[in-house]
Amino acid sequence: MKLIIINLLLLVSAAAQAAIVTVDFERLYSSGEGESSSNLGHGNNYVEDGMRIRDVDGEYELSTWTEVTRGYNGSTSMFNNSREATTELTATRGGTFDLLSIDLSPLHVSYSLTGPEPDPADHVYVTFVANTGHSQTFDVGITDGNWVYDEFWEAWYTDIAPPVTTFYFDAGFEGVTSVTWLQSPEFHQFDNIVASNAVPVPAAVWLFVSALGTLIWSRRR
Repeated sequence: MKLIIINLLLLVSAAAQAAIVTVDFERLYSSGEGESSSNLGHGNNYVEDGMRIRDVDGEYELSTWTEVTRGYNGSTSMFNNSREATTELTATRGGTFDLLSIDLSPLHVSYSLTGPEPDPADHVYVTFVANTGHSQTFDVGITDGNWVYDEFWEAWYTDIAPPVTTFYFDAGFEGVTSVTWLQSPEFHQFDNIVASNAVPVPAAVWLFVSALGTLIWSRRR
């Protein structure tokens, strides 16, 4: 009986360990054919694989590019479509999670109808801040190619797809309840958010109690 209980405890412990999830936005893919806009809005809240992405204070929606646009980087990526808006990442179940890595790519680097063509030295930087106050800044870089001004979007782009870089978070992003980052005027898009989404302790306890109850019932029979 003791051995069985020990095995059950090990089972519960394993169930409570972090499960790795990757939010890749591929369910939002669109070729762009038949669409009236080059980017698609998805509201101010988006949920995938137990993680919630929220536009905290933006005027516009969380968005993705269609495949036919210059902002498409070979994979469906999301961006906050509001300048100076905060994006927040949390677990839908509540509680803590570990943020492990994220793919980032520059989108455009300047908003100005009269301003000069962007300086190739102007990089896009993104700072992530955990609820603990710990932060980490990534240099997303710039897009290679020739700069093209889009009057509709009032922004500079380049004539080739933006490069994608995977960035890894340090230990300060372990056991956090939320992570926020700013969409500065130097826009970026994000993809492949990798996080550990642990089973809540109450769920693990319920699993143990249920298994133990089943064991006792079967032994009595």
